[in-house]
Amino acid sequence: MPYWNLNVRVLQGKFSRTYDLLSKCDCYVVLKLPTACACCHRTKTVKNSDAPKWNETFRFRVHSGVKNILEFHIFDADKLTKDDYCSTILFDISNLTPGQKQTKCFITDDKIDVTSQVPLVAVVCSGGGTRAMCGTFGGLRALQKLQLLDTVSYITGVSGSTWTMASLYGDANWSNNDLNGVMESVKKEISKSVFSIFSPEQLRHYKEKMEEREEEGLLVSLIDMWGLAIEYLIQGKKQMGTLSDQQMALSKGQNPLPIYTALNMKNSKTGCTIETEWCEFTPYEVGFTKYGVFIPAQNFGSEYYLGHMVKKLPESGIYSLLVKMCCWLVTGSVYHPPLSIDTDDKSSTSDTLQVSPKTDLAKKLSIFLTCRPIISQVFNFLRGFHLHRNYSENCDFTTWKDTHPDAFPNSLTPADATLGLVDSAFVIKSGFPPVLRCNRRADVILSLNYAWDPDHFKVIKQTQEYCAERKIPFPKIDYKKLESEPIREVYVFEDKENPDVPIVIHFPLVNVSFKQFKSPGEYQGKAEMKDGDFDIDFTSLLSPFSTLNLTYQPEDFQKLTNLTTYNILNNTDVILNTLNKLRLTAGAIGQ
Repeated sequence: MPYWNLNVRVLQGKFSRTYDLLSKCDCYVVLKLPTACACCHRTKTVKNSDAPKWNETFRFRVHSGVKNILEFHIFDADKLTKDDYCSTILFDISNLTPGQKQTKCFITDDKIDVTSQVPLVAVVCSGGGTRAMCGTFGGLRALQKLQLLDTVSYITGVSGSTWTMASLYGDANWSNNDLNGVMESVKKEISKSVFSIFSPEQLRHYKEKMEEREEEGLLVSLIDMWGLAIEYLIQGKKQMGTLSDQQMALSKGQNPLPIYTALNMKNSKTGCTIETEWCEFTPYEVGFTKYGVFIPAQNFGSEYYLGHMVKKLPESGIYSLLVKMCCWLVTGSVYHPPLSIDTDDKSSTSDTLQVSPKTDLAKKLSIFLTCRPIISQVFNFLRGFHLHRNYSENCDFTTWKDTHPDAFPNSLTPADATLGLVDSAFVIKSGFPPVLRCNRRADVILSLNYAWDPDHFKVIKQTQEYCAERKIPFPKIDYKKLESEPIREVYVFEDKENPDVPIVIHFPLVNVSFKQFKSPGEYQGKAEMKDGDFDIDFTSLLSPFSTLNLTYQPEDFQKLTNLTTYNILNNTDVILNTLNKLRLTAGAIGQ
């Protein structure tokens, strides 16, 4: 028979605690079966009882050909306020045998389920070399002091801010430990002479490590040497782990999920625009959302063909991997490729090996000291795949532009032997895209911007343009009005008319009230005044915070981290009010 008659009798319940302050529960049950009826059924309210008995029967006519989920929603009635939501029970009626009477007992933890009312929060950090690393340390320290790190689901970074993430996620419980300890260690390391990176001892170490990687079959270039140098600069002689090792810091949900990013820059056909594709790196997987292809993090760098691993290669160290993601010129400027590149259409693994030919160490060092590498080559794990003939209907592909590489299916990334990774800052100087994905979309984004740019809204403008091209919800902002106003420590961007648009709380790198205050509401003394009396001069190459400076004096590290900590602590009310407003809005919608 296509239809069944379902009789449901709600007998009784028992509660281990009350939801009222001065009395026992006044509970009732709401029954829903959306596939059978659009209306709801409700029991009577049993007043002042922690063991209510209803003994009421409800009837449904259900179709046997669909999946039918019976919902029980339990509420505690209140006269003066909205009824308290207690719990929800879902039951698949396919577990019942037609014609047989069955009694079911459901046990819950009797806790209020408010997951729908909890905003999804992400911290998005910008690039900016050592300055971004220091600023990110200060920003996260502030969030820890406010006990807000527990509310954060994702942390994304670009360039220097990823160095902070790598340092922290070496500790499996970092968000619950005092961050001042790791910050003191980093301050000591980055205050050493930049020339110590190239001491004879360190050069021998780099040589040995690079030779090991070559023998293992990995593609080796000067970028790998730079990764070893950055690791030594930040961590000293302490050997760091790999990206997949960071799973230990996530095994119990004790820390936010770190998301690292890079861009795959393709060689364009003559007359075509340059195409960059976002690649995500987490401790669990690496891949492209555009193609829907991901592989385990520990296998990144290995050789794949048609989705099968043909040669397993060792996983790179975390800093070697990070440097592959963020390659810059020594001048600190982003690489600008030519408008068009003529390439040989034939692609093979042997061709890619020519990118980093084996030369003696002296020649490599000579090149390394004059120009840092730009594009990092790694084996392409998408190689060999063919796209569906209707791929152009997917909004992630810009096939409607005749000059866009997406319009040429035989030239898409699966046809390449290697990936060419560059810094995500080439497109956006902050890690917004990963938390704007439809299946990960954050409700609140804390934007920690430490980019070296006099335009404090540059990263927001870049993100807005990115979202507009892909029809992703993002706040509309009147920049002319903002730029005519005095600089503020925090900005809140939202769209009150569209709940799908995330709220962005933007913290630019500015020194406004920190010059007078040691901490929120506490004036600095005369001896402390000089520590806060400094400007962030984005036009000066002589600034101690310039992107060119890899090493910092201890006092400069302290100034910058104290500033970025203060700017967040001084605007605690802005963050809390935003989160609370969003929670109340979600609660009202849910009821």
